[in-house]
Amino acid sequence: MVLGPHPQSFWEEFCNWTLLHESDGAPSRIFFDIAPSGIHKLGFESPPPGGETSLPTLPTPLSSYPESTSLDDYFYTSAPLENIVEITLCDGTILGRRSIIGLLFRYSDGTRTCVGQFRTDRPTMRLAVNKSTKMWLSFDTEDGYPFVDSVGVCRSPKPMSRTCLYISWVGRLEWWFSYKQCKVYYQGQESISTKS
Repeated sequence: MVLGPHPQSFWEEFCNWTLLHESDGAPSRIFFDIAPSGIHKLGFESPPPGGETSLPTLPTPLSSYPESTSLDDYFYTSAPLENIVEITLCDGTILGRRSIIGLLFRYSDGTRTCVGQFRTDRPTMRLAVNKSTKMWLSFDTEDGYPFVDSVGVCRSPKPMSRTCLYISWVGRLEWWFSYKQCKVYYQGQESISTKS
């Protein structure tokens, strides 16, 4: 897990990494204070790790960092699409408009992962994958900033009037998000361009 925007290549000359927490396999809580300008405070239940530490291995996106304004850093999430049995939608607002800010995938082996933002206080609808062949994400914009406005599953895709991505249950879904817009990639397809 990366708690913060995905680093851009030019950050390397300005960043120093420090290991703040190391799991011993037991449950442990991490507390953080987040704002549009980043995470300002972190708290841990466990004592700080000691000894030698190595640099973190960050996820390597298949897609490129979205176009961005100087104040719009992006968080990166991705998930495999094989063996998903249920999708839980997470509601939020983007510039005052209701939107889907993230998806929680439940897999046939009981594991879960999310793309986008998933807040435990805002889950809405659950979609059973069953015998569907595709998932679709529909996008809209507010003042030029794109967001997901609806999600569904289907057996055979039908043309939709709005900009949609049709996603099969293979490969990897990548979802970049900032506090006011998102960009989704799937096997060479991409959602509406971000406002820069």
